[in-house]
Amino acid sequence: VTHGAPQLDSLDGEIAQVAFGGSHTAALTRDGRVFGVGDGADGQLGNGGRKPAESMTPVRALAHREVVQVACAASHTLALTQQ
Repeated sequence: VTHGAPQLDSLDGEIAQVAFGGSHTAALTRDGRVFGVGDGADGQLGNGGRKPAESMTPVRALAHREVVQVACAASHTLALTQQ
């Protein structure tokens, strides 16, 4: 496992939901922002690249969306928006 609780510390008190994939994590904050950490080889971090992230990285493509839930599977992440 390449992710865990220490990476979530940077969002302490802001987290509404956390989802775990095969080797990545997605976090949803109370104000609807989405962050990812871990393996990004399949683009599952949503940051436009395929490199790993060692710290929580914002998913900028969702910055203007009202995200209400996140889910992860082996190598993908889903963000459910209010729209």
